[in-house]
Parts: sequence; structure tokens; C-alpha cells
Amino acid sequence: MAFACVLVFSAHGAAAAATTAGQTVTVAMFQRIASLDPAHSSLYEPHSIAANVFETLVTVSRNGTVQPAVAESWNVTPDGRRWTFTLHEGRSFHDGSPLNAYAVEYSFQRLMDPAHPQYTPYPDWKRLLFGQVNSIRALDDNTLEIELDNPYAPLLHNLATPGASIVSPRSLQEMHDGRTAIPAGSGPFRVASYSPEAVTLIPAAGHTPPPRCNVRYEYYASSSSALEALLSGRADIVPGLTEQDEKTAQRLGAYTIIRHPQLSVIFLACNGASEKMRSPEIRRAVSLSINRNSLATVVLGANGMPATGLLPPEMWAKDHSLPPYEYAPDKARQLLLRSGYPQGISLTALQLDASRPFMPSPRLFAVTLKYLMAGAGITLSIETLPPDALRERRAQGDYDLFINAWVADTADPDNLYSTHLYAGPDNPLHRVHIPELDRLIEESVSTPVRGERARAYRRIQRIEREQLPCIPVMHSSLPVILRRGISGMRITTGSYLIFRNTVKTAPADRAQQRPAP
Repeated sequence: MAFACVLVFSAHGAAAAATTAGQTVTVAMFQRIASLDPAHSSLYEPHSIAANVFETLVTVSRNGTVQPAVAESWNVTPDGRRWTFTLHEGRSFHDGSPLNAYAVEYSFQRLMDPAHPQYTPYPDWKRLLFGQVNSIRALDDNTLEIELDNPYAPLLHNLATPGASIVSPRSLQEMHDGRTAIPAGSGPFRVASYSPEAVTLIPAAGHTPPPRCNVRYEYYASSSSALEALLSGRADIVPGLTEQDEKTAQRLGAYTIIRHPQLSVIFLACNGASEKMRSPEIRRAVSLSINRNSLATVVLGANGMPATGLLPPEMWAKDHSLPPYEYAPDKARQLLLRSGYPQGISLTALQLDASRPFMPSPRLFAVTLKYLMAGAGITLSIETLPPDALRERRAQGDYDLFINAWVADTADPDNLYSTHLYAGPDNPLHRVHIPELDRLIEESVSTPVRGERARAYRRIQRIEREQLPCIPVMHSSLPVILRRGISGMRITTGSYLIFRNTVKTAPADRAQQRPAP
């Protein structure tokens, strides 16, 4: 995957700077943190924090290769069904308890076993991360065995995501009985303080070299309020400003802007429980009503790109021969007429009510989408809801479309296809059921041979284009704006900001760093 292009804008002369140990880097976030337990959410902000506090069995490098983390090595049986991980010896969590195979077993079982005392039913980690896992057990302090029902190629990538963070069993038990709200990990930072609107991390003992800064995450309700914090000096890093706010920062201050080509897609999930959306003609009419070039330009500007399918361009299985989606509102009206809607059709869509780093202006997206679809005779009513209410409404199934903004947690295509297209026998999220898609997705994860998987994914992409079980709209780069003097930050495949090697330098004359109002 191509990494970030860095553009530096400077409106002031350079100031002398010196590295200051213990400086605090303040990061703006657009979502309140309901829980620091990474298993309690699948949203970007809590997982970005988790990526600095917790560790995983393995990790994924910038080029997509799997590397050791808590596990120093692993092997798999020839049938691909039994994986054995050897853990580093002598490791411990921030609370002093041992990080051994029994702790990993405990941390994973709560994601899978409804009888576990700390079982976490949402998100559905059993399906998202451990789809083919039959059992997880510690063989001794340093050996963990994972047995699968069937070979499962994405397993290692799934074990590298923040959802698979390894959390201290002792701290989980203390959280469960209400004695603490802060779980213990084993990463380079530990949590010093927590509230839903502010989280402070400080270097954890035992890491060599130790981190050279503290990190504070602060909640802002909008891109504009985060920009104000950046310009006033209260924030150092903002992931996901709107293009207009980016231009304001460019004019008024000295900042580094990183455009990270993230594995993202913004799409309309079609509700298979809706009689309207079960019709391929209506789904096609919705797709034809959307001018993806205009929508991407209006909503994301330089950070947007029209989609040609669900997979983002940087994902290894992407079929780059796919043409742009057609924009033809007259054809959309004809399809609606043939489907029994001569006067047009009314549809209901659900949308998360919060700004996201990869969707900084959901209201602008909604307004522009409604305007475009109205030109094809589609009246779109959009309900914006907070996460819990949104989850309940989706479970009820009384809507037509769900506006979904997603960044893949891994570079494996299954993170998108199993998560958003696979209906399966139960289909709890009411996906449009296309049996051939389900079969191909199952086949694609059952072989470790990348070439065979790529062939299955090419076929999936063609079926996805023809039958539109979901309607891809656009991809986005993640714009991250940093105050001058921040260096060493890394961005992962999943677009999480990593501060292990980050340094904040203090200018000799701070007045030179603060723009005039």
C-alpha cells in the first residue's frame, strides 16, 4: 500500500526549537469514548487509543506483511486448521500481572464464549475476528493453540487488529465489578486518566526505548471546533478536518498536512429486510442517481475519490479494470417506472450522527446525496442517530439504506466482504442475500493460496457491480494536520495514529507559533 504524501505549509519564519522530555501531544477526536476496553466498540477513536495502549499477538507492517508482537513465532499444521503461537517470556501488563498464554486465552474467550463472565456480545467479534475458530487454549505459559473448523486465511490479519487487543484478565475482572474504568494493556503507553471526553496516556514502564511524550485525546463535536483548538494552540494534531478547514489552517499557521491513503469506503448498505431494496432494479436506480465525482468533490475535496467497488484502490485484490459507475438519472427514473413507481420513490436511510476522521461532514454528505437522488425521482429521508440508537434501529430492520463509512482494520479483503456482504444462514444485519456471493466469500477464506483468493475476489467484484447488494460511493484519504514541531508519528494500515516514537519540540518563541486571529 502506498504510504502518506506529506505537504508542509509554513506561514511563519522558522523558530528555534528544542526537544522537551515529557511534552504532551494533544489529539482532537470526534467521538466520545464510552469505554476504554477495545472490545466494547468498533469505532475509530477508541481503537486508535487502543493501538497505543494494548498489544496484539501479531502486527502488520506498512507493506501488509505479518510480524511478531506478543507472539515471537507461530506455525500451522499442513491442513491449515491448528495454529500454535509461542509467546515472548517474562512479559507483564501495566498492572503487573503476567502476560502469558493463559491471559491471552482469557482475553480472547470473552469475545467468543457467551458463558464467559466478561463476555462482550457487541461488536460480534466471534463473527468479525474469529469466524472459523473452534477453540483457543493455553498449552502452557508460553504456548497458545488456536484450532479452526476450516482453514481460514485472514486469521493472522484479524489477530493484528485492535479488536483482538490483549487485555489483562485482572483489570477486566476489576472493570466488571466496578472497581475501575481503566483496563490494563502491555503497550508503550498506559492510561493515566479517563473521561468520555478526555483520555491521557503516559509512557509505560518496561519499554526500551521509552516513549518521549505524553498523549492527550480531547473530544470536539465538529471539524470547526477542532480547527479552533488547533489554531489557538490547545490541540496539536487533528485527524480529519474538512477541506475548507484545512485551507484555513494552511492560510493562518505553520502545519504539516499528511494525506494518508487509507483503506476506506463510504457506501450505502442495502437493507434486505426492505421490500424496496430487495429489488435489483431499485438498487440499480439508486446507484444511477448518484454522481460520485460531484459527491466526492463536494464532501471531501482533495481527500475524496469516487468508488468503482467496495474494495479501496490500495487493497491487494482490487480489480483496477473496473470502470466508473454510471451516473444516469433518466435511466434511474425509467427503472423506477418499470418497478411500479411512476411518480418516484421514497426511501429512508440511517446515518451515524458524529463526524468521523474519514467522514468529517456527515451533514454535508447527507444534504448532497439527497439533492442528487432527488434529480432521479428518489426522495431520501435521512435519520441521524447516536451509536446505540443506530444499532437498535438497524436490528429492527425498518429502513431502506444505511450510510456506512468504514476503514478496514486489515489489508485483507475479507475485512470488507465478510463484514459487509456475507449474509450467511442467520443474516442478523438483514443484508441482501446473494447465494453465489456467500459461496465465493467462503471459498476465498478457505485457501492460503493468494492467487486462488485473488481469482475469487475478482468474481466477487463483478457480482457486486452487477447486483449491488451494497452501493459503493467513494473512498477517502485521511488528512492529518500536525502543528509544526511534532515528529515521529506513524500511521498504521488501519489509519491509527501511533505515538511510540513521537517527539514534540518546543519553539523558543511560542508567539511565533500562534497565528494571528
